[in-house]
Amino acid sequence: MAILGLSDWKDGFEALPLVEDQSWKTEWTDWIYWHTSKHGAFDGMVLAGWTPPANIDFQFDSSTFESSLADSAPNNGLSNLSTAFQSAIATSILLITPAMTSPPLDVVATVVVDPASITIASNIILATDLTPIEDARNATIIESIRDAILSLTYTVTGTAAGNPVSYPAQGVL
Repeated sequence: MAILGLSDWKDGFEALPLVEDQSWKTEWTDWIYWHTSKHGAFDGMVLAGWTPPANIDFQFDSSTFESSLADSAPNNGLSNLSTAFQSAIATSILLITPAMTSPPLDVVATVVVDPASITIASNIILATDLTPIEDARNATIIESIRDAILSLTYTVTGTAAGNPVSYPAQGVL
């Protein structure tokens, strides 16, 4: 499985309650977590082409994301969101539990999000058109956040059949 499709992201965003206080931070945090991280039968975000996907567990750092969001302010919305996203992704965990059959991996030494991909993801968020719309389901930020997640890449090192291996720039699904 992979992160949920765009329609699911839109459904989830549309269901967020409209609030007049800072509880929006928790709502957005839960929205991203629910669409990327393993819960119940949902495997969450995985690496493209890696099997079995159930051996990959992305753990979105919800507490860092939420605590990094500043109180609502009209002039810094995207910048603030981008910064909070960067902080959360840098501290989120992509846990791989061997054995992986494709690519072969018996022991995991490191799984590191590539810093350049965090920058790309941040730029996707910063480029979002925030023209007001009537329908929350069609807010451009939905696709931007999803695309930012999908732009992440990870470098994985470990061993396969006793030999050191490195799988750079593994994309996510």
